Amino acid sequence: MSMRQSRTIFGAALMLFIAYGPRAALPYLMPSWLTASGFERDTFSTMLTVQSLVWGSGALIAGLLADRGYGRHVSFIAALCYALGLGLLPFASSPAFAILLGGLFVGIGLAGTTFAVMFAVLARGTPQAATIAFGIATAAAAASPLGFVPVSQSLLLTHGVSITLSLLGLAMLLIVPASMMLSDSPDIARPADGRVAKTVVALLFIGSGVSGFQTGLVSAYLGVTLADFGLGVAVTVLSLLLLNLANVAGSLSCGWGMVHNRPGLSLALVFGLRSLAFAALLLLPASSTLAFGFAALSGLGWLVSLPVAALVVLKLGSARHVGLMTGLMLAAWQGGSVAAVAFGYDTYGWWGDYHRGWQVSLVLGLVMAAAYFLTFRKSHQIH
Repeated sequence: MSMRQSRTIFGAALMLFIAYGPRAALPYLMPSWLTASGFERDTFSTMLTVQSLVWGSGALIAGLLADRGYGRHVSFIAALCYALGLGLLPFASSPAFAILLGGLFVGIGLAGTTFAVMFAVLARGTPQAATIAFGIATAAAAASPLGFVPVSQSLLLTHGVSITLSLLGLAMLLIVPASMMLSDSPDIARPADGRVAKTVVALLFIGSGVSGFQTGLVSAYLGVTLADFGLGVAVTVLSLLLLNLANVAGSLSCGWGMVHNRPGLSLALVFGLRSLAFAALLLLPASSTLAFGFAALSGLGWLVSLPVAALVVLKLGSARHVGLMTGLMLAAWQGGSVAAVAFGYDTYGWWGDYHRGWQVSLVLGLVMAAAYFLTFRKSHQIH
């Protein structure tokens, strides 16, 4: 691996670590921010929904531009939007202004500084090098909450929510020098079998939507579900910590030989792991062991499906389309996440628990595991 490739990987990993931090920290800052601003909870919920939708749709444009060699330019502009949105959020004078800053501007920032751009840049080496790069960059994103959440909580306790949000906004400016490390050199495409590619691309899009639904449901409702089980706060905190650690480990597994040689079947394994976790949550008696086991299995299959899917795209066609396809998958992922939060809210209103959400996640996971296995088991182009 050349010095240029190493510098690009380091820059991409650093950008993802910085960009994912505030997204993970915002829910923990919500109570203090709402109290200080006087806004209702609906404002925060709407802001996050707009943020997710802008992130997903904006990733399509960001990925397309990165494919054409404008990755650094996109990241530079997105970082400024990110910093502006977070930095001015404490000074929002109305719910509409807060949604504009925290929803639109932060959403644009996430779209232009995360996977759609990073994978387009990292895919320009050999497939083997891209596999390792995808894994390292995704692990950096997975590790981000482990750094940003405790730091933001400490700042909140010592300096208040306004200064905390402003400092997070300033931190996003660090993305600008990191983006200068990226390489925007063009690549030459390899031809692909159109019939197979279309089938697989459709499957990857659907699978990303399912991933968004599953991870969105866990993010929003795992804590309250464990509380409903009668488990203490300490179990919930340790479970979330274990989930994030397992997420880092699972992301790094993208560099394994099996994932590189058989990425399609590896996706089947990821959905199989998630399904096993949901089945355990539904069928086994509530205990701390169940909570930790669910967190570990869910974390191992949390983000890794995205870089593995990008590797499938890389092997099917060329590095020239990875950004656009990653953007498409991110759009599906964010749409699935928004749907999961709404579905969980409605099912709790009807039945008083989230079991139907876990059941749907289990069924969807089994269907996707079977679909990936059957599709790639017979594919001669990619396994």
